[in-house]
Amino acid sequence: MTHTPHEATPIAATAPTKPWYRQLYIQVLAAIVIGIVLGWQWPDPATSMEPIGTTFIAAMKMLIGPIVFLTIISGIAGVADLKKVGLTGLKALTYFQVGTIAALVTGLVAINLFRLGDGVHADPSRLNTSGDAGQYIQQGEHQQWWEFLTNLVPHSFFGAFVEGAILQVIFLAMIFGIAIKSVGKVGNRSSPGSTASPRWSSRSCPS
Repeated sequence: MTHTPHEATPIAATAPTKPWYRQLYIQVLAAIVIGIVLGWQWPDPATSMEPIGTTFIAAMKMLIGPIVFLTIISGIAGVADLKKVGLTGLKALTYFQVGTIAALVTGLVAINLFRLGDGVHADPSRLNTSGDAGQYIQQGEHQQWWEFLTNLVPHSFFGAFVEGAILQVIFLAMIFGIAIKSVGKVGNRSSPGSTASPRWSSRSCPS
């Protein structure tokens, strides 16, 4: 079938752009400014809104594991060469470590720059570190370097998500991604679902 000059050729539809006030980073910045103003000018009403913030943080923690898991699976399943999967996993681990180090450095700089806690009159020698805090301190003192590698493997599948162990979630995602890629065309059919799930999960969280 030939097309005449008068026939219109189909044009690919483009996704409409969101208004500026619906951009996620704009909403986050606006929420930060509103929170600062409320805490500064009206501290009592701001304190009464704590359940909202607690619920939001809990929702974020709930979605971090599934988002990381499904994103890595879809990324590995979409790689044409299985040899590049190791590079994808290495990048994921590198991003996680860099983000963790950046968070630690930011916290240390903030503590030493703004002298947080100077107004608290407490004797460190009298602080009670029993319970969970004391347990974590003892674990850190006796931890060996090779325990980092052994802790990558979770004791159970759901345990990694329940405990919020992101490194274990990344390890599980790499195993599942390689398994999906190894089965060929049957595994590729599940890739679109894995790709769409992180977008759905991120949109379901209140922003």
